Amino acid sequence: MQNPSHLPSQRWLLVHTLAIAFSLSHVILDWWAGLLAPPGDTMTGTGMLFLALSVGIYALWANALVLASHGSRWWLRVTIGVSAVSSFNGFAIVYCLPPCLFPVGDLSHIGSLIFCLWAIFESWLALQQRASVRP
Repeated sequence: MQNPSHLPSQRWLLVHTLAIAFSLSHVILDWWAGLLAPPGDTMTGTGMLFLALSVGIYALWANALVLASHGSRWWLRVTIGVSAVSSFNGFAIVYCLPPCLFPVGDLSHIGSLIFCLWAIFESWLALQQRASVRP
């Protein structure tokens, strides 16, 4: 099945899906490692704020993917911003150099960085494609 020229490619959605998976795995790993709350203790206010922001970002990202896949240029731009924000999960590798919770921590850092940056690139390509097809 061919993709209409005003819609993003299937690769675009696959890359964003992988970016979400690796970025979310990093958040879950931070929670498991006790960065949001010490093991067996209640979550701190900062941890709760981080968790609420994470939930909001992933909800926004999912919503943006749905609306961008239906042809909205504005929501396609939002996918670039959300991917950029989520790429900071990967840049955290600077603070926890390999081996950091090897192998899961390193995979979540590197995977988040690679796929979030790739998602930005794919969204940018889709925007360029739509700009050339614009009526």
